[in-house]
Amino acid sequence: MVHTGGPNKPENDFPTEVGQRLRRLRQHANLSLARLSELSGVAKGTISTLEAGGGNPTIMTLAALSGPLSTTPSALIDPESRLGYDALKRLSGPQMSMRFLRSTRSEGPPAPCVWEFYEVTIPSTSDPIASALHDGIEYLQLLEGRLTAGPAEAPTDLELGQTISFPGGEPHSYWCRGGAARALLTMQYSAQ
Repeated sequence: MVHTGGPNKPENDFPTEVGQRLRRLRQHANLSLARLSELSGVAKGTISTLEAGGGNPTIMTLAALSGPLSTTPSALIDPESRLGYDALKRLSGPQMSMRFLRSTRSEGPPAPCVWEFYEVTIPSTSDPIASALHDGIEYLQLLEGRLTAGPAEAPTDLELGQTISFPGGEPHSYWCRGGAARALLTMQYSAQ
């Protein structure tokens, strides 16, 4: 960990920063821990632990929490803050490694959107990795390896360079067999 201003003052404390932003957004939305838990599907204890600066704030959890808070995961990550070094932008979902690259906003048409970009590494597993449900649309472009991904009812076998898209609010999964895969994950959210 990088330190400044004295031996015990960390310059970057990712879990604490995420927890503070999460608490502010929850309070701004006038939601109790129990209500945010109910709306997001994230356990009340997990939310409490995250707000206290503990736990492991995974991208799947942040995506699930961001919808009821009317925001996006990048608002919880806050890449423009002093969280400047790459290690703090590494998040993981269930068995997946995700590195936040950047976010941007477009004004449309048809409507204003927020776009978030992640480099994702999906390990080889015996069963598909189910994702938490979240707002927005996912665009997944395979960069390396082989991957079966998309809606749980109709996943797609991707070849190098292929891109698929699907709603984040519907059950979806990722599955690699015979070696890990790497992909570019773009998440599109309404900015309204």
